Amino acid sequence: MSARKTPSKSAYTPEKPSNSATYILGAIAVVIAAIAVVGMVLWQQRTSEPVDEGYGTVREAPVAIADDGVIVLGFPDAPRSIAIFEDHMCEGCQSFERLFGQHIARVIDEGEISVEYNTMNFLDPASGSGTYSTRAAAAAECVAETGNGAAFSGFHAALYEAKPRSGEDRTNEELADVAREAGADDAAVDCIATGAREDAAREHADLARAAMEAAGGQGTPTVVADGEIVDWNNRHWLNNLIGE
Repeated sequence: MSARKTPSKSAYTPEKPSNSATYILGAIAVVIAAIAVVGMVLWQQRTSEPVDEGYGTVREAPVAIADDGVIVLGFPDAPRSIAIFEDHMCEGCQSFERLFGQHIARVIDEGEISVEYNTMNFLDPASGSGTYSTRAAAAAECVAETGNGAAFSGFHAALYEAKPRSGEDRTNEELADVAREAGADDAAVDCIATGAREDAAREHADLARAAMEAAGGQGTPTVVADGEIVDWNNRHWLNNLIGE
């Protein structure tokens, strides 16, 4: 009986990649990664640049404060109105102001829109005093009740520039100094320094929170136009609203 033959193994043995091929593939991977990083950096720079940078704050439009504490900045005959819900201790609100504050100011001055600022205080506990959001809201009301839209707009922007970090604070005297530098008159400065509107601001903050929740908002900043939440993460949200 003949012996059974064992099938022979394949004679093919894969060749290992050469060192030069490995280096080339590695270099390609590094280049692709570098391109991705550069692209991300450029995208972040473009999307983080303030819209209408250089315009500044409102120059011409008036400001008024309603009985419920809503601060209306803009001309009464503006064809569109938007509501902004904010807390002056809110980092997202600070970013929103830096990105869009100047663009909002320009279209307000051009009579395209008026803005209803609804100020809340739910971030009071994040401040050193436990009352910063309320006191900043009260300060904004002090300036708004003078009717000076330019001073209010300047103070509104300056409040976010001076926003304390979590656990830190600004005194009423410091807020009064910020208002003075923004162009507020002596009556507004005294109103801030003495905390004259703090109780009213606290009540108005509760009303603002209820209004935001009724509109479907869940946090600050929330922008509402025609009863609908606006996606302000779209850099062109305001242009889309006014048809620019």
